Amino acid sequence: MRGADGLGSALAEPIRTFVDYKRALNRKYRPEAAALRLFDRYLGEHGATGWNSIDSVLIESFLRSRPRSRPRSYNHLLGVLHRFFEWAVVQGFVATNPVSATRRRETGKRIPYIFNLNDAKRLLELARGFPDRSRAPHRAQTYETIFALLYGLGLRVGEAVRLKMGDVDLQLATLFIRDTKFSKSRVVPLGPKLAARLRLYVEEPMATGVILISHCSRLRNAAVYAQRQSAKRFTPSCPNSVWPFRRESPRRDCTIFGTPLPSALCCDGTVRASIRTDG
Repeated sequence: MRGADGLGSALAEPIRTFVDYKRALNRKYRPEAAALRLFDRYLGEHGATGWNSIDSVLIESFLRSRPRSRPRSYNHLLGVLHRFFEWAVVQGFVATNPVSATRRRETGKRIPYIFNLNDAKRLLELARGFPDRSRAPHRAQTYETIFALLYGLGLRVGEAVRLKMGDVDLQLATLFIRDTKFSKSRVVPLGPKLAARLRLYVEEPMATGVILISHCSRLRNAAVYAQRQSAKRFTPSCPNSVWPFRRESPRRDCTIFGTPLPSALCCDGTVRASIRTDG
């Protein structure tokens, strides 16, 4: 009988313990847990009764039963199994790791494009010239600010788009980057030029009674594309919109760029917008 987590084979309990161990190290381990559930189901369907009934033949049969057209996807599945059985060896459940399949060669990878200072200046110049749209006022200022933060601070795309108003300390010239890779948070100091740029983005609209909050479901793709392309070839295609808010008492959980949760009340409940409510 399978439990609430979908596990029900003879290795259900060790798999749960292994996943809990990984998550105790501040890893989300969601795709890996899903891969182990597939393996657990396969073991149940093929009558595996315990560790001694699992060998390299059974594991390779499982890998063949999960067709993966992309080498990266196949290697991920193989790697999860390999790490699980390596852990099992350390725990004394098995004497040797039965995973003997070899990784597939990954081809066709994109070569990362590293922006130099001139490229970054060119990118910001292009962003500065973006025209406003009916659903995207302040479009140029939003793009210029987020690209400046990505380049100047080395932020991940997700870290930039999840910034909240409460994460910006203009007096100390710092950003609080919360819950990043491995659920860690950190404080990032701003240089004088970046601090002035962010101050212009946050405070100048407030003088006219609005707070800039960018709404763009494709902003992540646009920023990743910008990282991969030269500034000369970069052509923005993200139709982001910037939502105006009343100045009084903005909530700390209003995001500056990212909008993961739609239709949530923000800023005294006067306007519907997309905000983060966690943390």
